[in-house]
Amino acid sequence: MKKMLSLLLSGMLILSLLAGCGTASPPAPSGSSSGSSSAGGGLDIPDSYTLLNTASGSSGGLWYTLMVCYSEVLKNDTGISLQCEPGGGGTANMNAVGVDDHTFGFTNNAAMYCGMNGIGYDQKFDNVRTMFPLYPSIQLFYAVDPNLKTIYDLEDKIVCLGPSGGGVVNMTLQEFETFGIHPREVVYMAYADALTALKDGTIDCVVDAGGHPNASVTELETTMDRVSLLTVPVEDMEKIHEAAPYYSVFPISADLYKSLDEDLQMLGFYSIAICTEDFPDDVVYAMTKAAYDNYDTIVTNVASAKDIALENVQYMYGPMHPGAMRYYEEQGIDVSAFDPGNF
Repeated sequence: MKKMLSLLLSGMLILSLLAGCGTASPPAPSGSSSGSSSAGGGLDIPDSYTLLNTASGSSGGLWYTLMVCYSEVLKNDTGISLQCEPGGGGTANMNAVGVDDHTFGFTNNAAMYCGMNGIGYDQKFDNVRTMFPLYPSIQLFYAVDPNLKTIYDLEDKIVCLGPSGGGVVNMTLQEFETFGIHPREVVYMAYADALTALKDGTIDCVVDAGGHPNASVTELETTMDRVSLLTVPVEDMEKIHEAAPYYSVFPISADLYKSLDEDLQMLGFYSIAICTEDFPDDVVYAMTKAAYDNYDTIVTNVASAKDIALENVQYMYGPMHPGAMRYYEEQGIDVSAFDPGNF
């Protein structure tokens, strides 16, 4: 399997691709402009949807890197520009997308379920629709202390869960509660800052959920003989799955990290691209098509994006936008299970 670009190369990638991200003011509300443009193939792209806000992940994180890369191919193919700004993570992004019909974002199956049902939110975001899968976000606990070996070793430790709105937050807090683990403190910060804090010893462990290899861990492995990748007993993960079926157990291949001697089984959930039901069908069709037409380019720059593949559409959770459904049906994929009437 291909190794993901190092943080340095990821930073260079972001700088080189920022030209694909819009910098103008947010578009006017739908209906304020009667103009439209063509993205090819007879598609009608309203002018008010040629510049979109985004909700991705923290600076230095995989979601942000992927959003920047996708923005470049999207602009080239459709003329649609994305304002690439760091986002708050899966949980926060459900709110960001749900309240703005000009925001395109990334979230995950767990946050989608909670948002649709108003769990942990002030309202139900049943207007949010899925577009295409990104990759399975697989949880990873990493530390520099060799004495930290399992999740149970986090008792009375300082644990960082990334940004406060990240998709890993609810999962990890649910694990701590279910397993009776009591960290001394749970803190929140961007993963780039968390990596620095971990090296400085001001926190004991970082918990992330994303594609693999994880850039922070591979950076640590360049300066350390071995990074502590904490395990969770499989039978304990099954307890979480029974209570929250949108979580699944995924393998992390040992060949992704020099710190692993064998595959690591961890909880995870699929990350997905989302918008609101108010996005025009042709806009969503064009955006979905651009992801697949430029699959090779995206994967070359962001290795974890290989799971955008059509065969993984089945792993998404939530109602699908009609524009995306139209694209998949043209590819011969049955997406009837994602009809909004089924949720």
